Amino acid sequence: MNHHKNVKDPGPAPCPELAELGASWAELPIMERADRLRVLMDRGYSRRALARALGCSEALVRQLLEMEDLNEEEKQALQKGSLSVRRALHRVKGRENLERLPQLKEAEPESTVQIEPIVGAFKIWIEGLQLYGVQLKNLFDELRCGPAGLLHNGLPPEALICGQTILGMTPAQVIAASRPPGVIPVYAPYLINFAYVWHARWSRQLMPDPELRQTVLAL
Repeated sequence: MNHHKNVKDPGPAPCPELAELGASWAELPIMERADRLRVLMDRGYSRRALARALGCSEALVRQLLEMEDLNEEEKQALQKGSLSVRRALHRVKGRENLERLPQLKEAEPESTVQIEPIVGAFKIWIEGLQLYGVQLKNLFDELRCGPAGLLHNGLPPEALICGQTILGMTPAQVIAASRPPGVIPVYAPYLINFAYVWHARWSRQLMPDPELRQTVLAL
């Protein structure tokens, strides 16, 4: 009988650095956590093993490792608190999408050939909303990762242009046709919500690919 068939691979042997990281984890700045995690990853630890040893989620370990792609100015802003973790991760993802743009164009020329007209129509649409400063920032935060996750999930029924087809329509015409019913609100919080739904309607018509939507937002 094989008595070792259920023995799991223990992975890398425990090291003092991991024990030290676990002891000081709560007090460490974000970027120092990321640097120490990278050292341990290079020694053969998996994200899952590190998360288990540190008592955190594997998603947190992954996000901290992604912080390595921030530039020095962004890292300093993150340490000072002027740049949030969520916005830092958005910047990393946005740059990744921009780097992938040439490959995306080569792989799907028909779906990406209209990126520049879409970006132009997007700018005109944003200017027409007359949101500025913090209000405009809040809208973009919602468009990138709003509470309903509309940029990442499937197209909800209310986001469809009922009874119409976008074939042959310009980006500006699709945006106009996708406007939700009712009067555009004047009060900023209601206007942001209105714009969020409006964007959900037209962006899925023009950009079915979620990664393409994120790339246009980054541009």
